[in-house]
Amino acid sequence: MSTSLDEICPRCIGEDRLVLQLQTMGVVRAFTQTAISVDYSATAPEGVVLPLELLIQGPSPQSYARRVFMRSRPTTLIFTPREGGSHLITLREFAHNKWWGRLVVDVEGQQLQEPRPI
Repeated sequence: MSTSLDEICPRCIGEDRLVLQLQTMGVVRAFTQTAISVDYSATAPEGVVLPLELLIQGPSPQSYARRVFMRSRPTTLIFTPREGGSHLITLREFAHNKWWGRLVVDVEGQQLQEPRPI
């Protein structure tokens, strides 16, 4: 039996196939719970492989958060931003790096510290 390159490394590796979407309409405010729905339908027929890693990156290092889902895949993510500004939310397969999804959420409120100039 011979293996092909498509079986070893399929073309879909690293694609943005997890769809993250805000469930609440309107303004997202600091210190308010925010719900994000996760759609896995674009990963069919294989589906995602656990564990999944959730990364939340805000404007300052204090707002960084990480969570690993070992037993089940979440359909809704709840996060409470601690400051205002843009937050990057990433959900990805941990260690497999096959599929991931990202969402940028603009949060209204004060920042914990002034951003450093680049």
